[in-house]
Formats: sequence, structure tokens, C-alpha cells
Amino acid sequence: MTVLSLLTIEAAYNSANALNDNFGDIQDAVNNITTASTHVYNDSGSALAIGDAVYVTGYDTTEEKPTVDLADADGTATMPCIGIVASAMNDSESGYVTSYGLVSGFDTSSWTAGDCLWLDTTAGDLTSTKPVAGYKQYMGTVVYSHATAGIIWVQPSITDVDTEC
Repeated sequence: MTVLSLLTIEAAYNSANALNDNFGDIQDAVNNITTASTHVYNDSGSALAIGDAVYVTGYDTTEEKPTVDLADADGTATMPCIGIVASAMNDSESGYVTSYGLVSGFDTSSWTAGDCLWLDTTAGDLTSTKPVAGYKQYMGTVVYSHATAGIIWVQPSITDVDTEC
């Protein structure tokens, strides 16, 4: 084996180790992502509360944000739900919608920790009973049941879900 071959092998080894080290950093960053939220604009005509389920209605070019309104499992025009309101918004105000991660600070007392949540046939609501009709969209899991400080883990399905969670 020549010196050049040994140097080439050493360089390849060092490059592989550097790549592995960087991959570890990238993986750590991905593992630390706990919430994915979108800054949205409420032009629905009414207030949106923390915990409301919403869908995208369009885009406001002045605000440069997606517009949202209450999602409803009964109609294809109000689907799919993109997430849960994480900050209350009056009409014509901006706020955040979480599509992956924790949402807290609202009433989850009608559910128990560990309950699976589905988009309800009542606009904006969630239910622990999977709908039998309409679009069956899984929305997440109850983390903490409480009348004012409830927490849910949001992870909406993209398609109509026929299986139980």
C-alpha cells in the first residue's frame, strides 16, 4: 500500500467521522422540535379561542398570512383541519395555530388523559368519540385534563382515518 493510498483512506475516514458527527447534531435538533406552529390571520367574522380546530380558507395578501376558520368534520368545504388554535384571536387579528406539539390553557375536563381526539361534526370542536359519518380526522391526544389549564398533544392525520387510535 502506498503513502498516497493511506492518506486517501485516512481522509475518507475523517470525512465519514465528520459527517457522522454532523448527522448527530442534525438528529439532535430534529429530536428537540416540540412544536410546529403557523402564524395565521383570523378573517372568519368571529373570535377563535385556544383549542379551536381550524382549516385554511385562503391567504391575506396584506397580512401575508394564511386565513383560517373553524373546521367541521361534516363538510368537505371546511376540511382538512390544519391544527389547533394556540393563541386566542379576535376577528381581524393574527395568532398561532399548532399543527404538531402541545397546546395548553383551555378546557379539556370532559376528557381523560390519554383519550384520542377527533375533529367533531360541530365546527371547531374536538371529540373523544370517533365520528361515524363525515370526515374522520384524528387530531391528537389529551395530555392533561383540566377545566382551564388542559393540555393536548396535536398531531392531525392528513387523510380520513378508518382505524381506531
